[in-house]
Amino acid sequence: MERKKPSFYSNSFSLIGILLILTQPMIGLTNHMFHDTNPTAVVLSERPLHGLTSDDQSARTTDSLVMQEVGSNRTFWTLNFTTDVHYQIETRLLAVGDYCYIYMEDLAVAFLSEELATEKGESYRDEFDNTIYPRVTDLSGNPDGVLGDIDGDPRIIILLSTNPVSYYGFDNEFDGVYSNLCEMVYIRYTTSYIFGVISHEFQHLILFNHDFDEAPFVFEALAQYAAKYTGSLIPWDNLTWGVSEFLLHPEDSLIYWTPNTGGAEAEVDYGSAYLFALYLAEQFGVDFMRNIVLEDADGAEGIMATLEDMGYNITFNALYLNWITTLTIDEPSIADGQYGFHDANARMHKVGIVSELPYEMKDRSLHCYGFNIRRLVTPPDYFVIEIRYPTVYTVGLSVAYHDEEGWHIQQRSGSGGLRVEIVEGSSIDNAYIITTYLYEDTPSGAIQYGLGPSIDIDLSILEEPSVTTNLDLLPIGLVIGFLIVTVIIIRWRMKKTEL
Repeated sequence: MERKKPSFYSNSFSLIGILLILTQPMIGLTNHMFHDTNPTAVVLSERPLHGLTSDDQSARTTDSLVMQEVGSNRTFWTLNFTTDVHYQIETRLLAVGDYCYIYMEDLAVAFLSEELATEKGESYRDEFDNTIYPRVTDLSGNPDGVLGDIDGDPRIIILLSTNPVSYYGFDNEFDGVYSNLCEMVYIRYTTSYIFGVISHEFQHLILFNHDFDEAPFVFEALAQYAAKYTGSLIPWDNLTWGVSEFLLHPEDSLIYWTPNTGGAEAEVDYGSAYLFALYLAEQFGVDFMRNIVLEDADGAEGIMATLEDMGYNITFNALYLNWITTLTIDEPSIADGQYGFHDANARMHKVGIVSELPYEMKDRSLHCYGFNIRRLVTPPDYFVIEIRYPTVYTVGLSVAYHDEEGWHIQQRSGSGGLRVEIVEGSSIDNAYIITTYLYEDTPSGAIQYGLGPSIDIDLSILEEPSVTTNLDLLPIGLVIGFLIVTVIIIRWRMKKTEL
């Protein structure tokens, strides 16, 4: 299989595969990315290369290394993400497993004491050998991927350091000035729930060795899910870092990635990526998660290609509407479970309240593949939703309402500038109106940074259709009426001719 070239994106994001769980601080990686409120697409095939290609085997070595002994020392290159400067650290080998070496920076050993450092190293070795390695490889495949084993030693190096960032850097798997010439991950030694962090970064290593340029939201989604698959998130009720931030920001785009600059924006993206991965895994099975690693197409296109190969018939927009409906009501007991999470509880906390009708919301901004929720506190049994938006764009609508017969879901998407939805039930006691801005077709392989493009919409919730709506529908009525009259005249003339 011909491999794709490593891109600027994959270089950046493999370096910033960060999973700092709970209260771990985020470090800005401003030299590796940019933030643009009105980004321009960078097509995969046109992105600048890092100077390496999968065919450049001269950049890799495969000499078998002699297995290191516990207590031995080794010097590693690491990266200061604040200054973008590489520096060397001295380390000690604390433990050797069937699948790993556990190294710790000498400075961290001094902070902990040799006894405690050794105890931790042996604990991490056992967890990696017994749980993390078999589970993540079961989920994502062999670490060698299509690149092979650079140092001839199948063990993964887990480097515990004082660097405040946990990350995976693909540079180590190619010959270079700052390469350590091995398969390894960098882990902050004080990280909370460290097994989830190791699982996340190890999945990055495997995925990159299969696919150089996966889209950011998929790249991170799969790594976030790996932490769940290893059982590392059980103390956190199967919800990973960033989820709490995302649940406050439904407007955040799923497919556009906000570079990590140390703020909450990056947390939001990690949270949405995880919940999307969790939804995909629950809806389509772990086999889907395995298959997408091997899929050549990237991003949304890769998701759809994988689903199509598995025999599913669903569009990306329909999948997205189902997901945001799940995030709104989280009801796994209805519609064969497609509107709820089965192994976690996650509902959006940011919901606009509509206390009375008629209701109007003017110039509401919607980011592409972000959404807005409105909840009717005392909904009538009949109401009309009208959305006005720029004609050439596509807007999606999902209405979830509950009455004496249970939950009902109505979903629509399309362009044209006006969308009208009539809702009718019996004793409706709960109703949510979810609006979103979509692409007409599956988002292509374009990677963009920031929040993504946006449009403004007007939303009205009425107890009867507005006059404006009726006027908007008038041209259609005139056309239908003209056709009916034409048919009547033709039939009358035909009968007259027969006579």
